[in-house]
Amino acid sequence: MRFDFGVHGVAIQIEYPDRLRDEHDNPRRAGWGTRVRQDDGDNWFHFPLPTPTVLRNDETVKLQYINFKLRLDGARIVDVHVREGHELRNHNIDTLPDPTVEDADVDFNLTPAWEFPGLNSNVNEPLALCLKLEFRRDGASAIFRGATAMYET
Repeated sequence: MRFDFGVHGVAIQIEYPDRLRDEHDNPRRAGWGTRVRQDDGDNWFHFPLPTPTVLRNDETVKLQYINFKLRLDGARIVDVHVREGHELRNHNIDTLPDPTVEDADVDFNLTPAWEFPGLNSNVNEPLALCLKLEFRRDGASAIFRGATAMYET
């Protein structure tokens, strides 16, 4: 049985908020997600992924894929981590969207086809999707729209 659980972009957590531009509406959270603006440099952003660790009759679940959506303007994705509890479950920089893409809408799936380690394995603790962005010019921005994890029993 398949279960998809998603989180809206307003839930994004910023690891280093002091690196963002000092503006009164930064970050800006709205119905379309969360927009952040930052000058040159990098930052980590974390989506808490709703995670069913056990379903009816003690069935365990397996993570099948993770999807995330964001809009980049002068920024690019330079690393992706998936954490289970406090442990780094996996990351594989070779699976990232084209690193030259810095002005685009990104709709990206981490799937077994991308050889992303740890997919199709049991989930025992809550998951987090962690995205490291590089802001390549002053006033660069990203809009985080959301993330979804798909599980199967």
